[in-house]
Amino acid sequence: MGQLPENTEKTEAGTIVKLPEKWITSTPSLVSTQTGKEVEESKKVASVYAVSTGEGETIPVPIGFYYVGGKINQGVVISDNEADRYEEGIDKTTHEYATKLKGNQFVWIPCKLEEYKKIDWRKREWKMGYGNKLIRI
Repeated sequence: MGQLPENTEKTEAGTIVKLPEKWITSTPSLVSTQTGKEVEESKKVASVYAVSTGEGETIPVPIGFYYVGGKINQGVVISDNEADRYEEGIDKTTHEYATKLKGNQFVWIPCKLEEYKKIDWRKREWKMGYGNKLIRI
């Protein structure tokens, strides 16, 4: 397989493109169990591949999943079935299209940092509930 293209404003949606460097990690091939030192040269790996949503947007898609459609600011749909892979020219906003998808779909919904609220479940209090079961409050 040749080199993957860079993602640009003109790259078609659904095109697999070159991974952004920040998505790549360096992992040793082998590590000595006695010394903990690297035995072979490190390899750069990623658990995702990069797909263009069109107009220069690049999204990470986990290995084994396929880009179905969408944009970063509207939400992106991926599927675990290759038959659902994005095809240019299909109106994906119709109910008819949605009912014909073959796999399990997952949606990445955009949110703003100020909308995000982290809950630390470990710090929640416990009390005895119905049937003497512990419940979080």
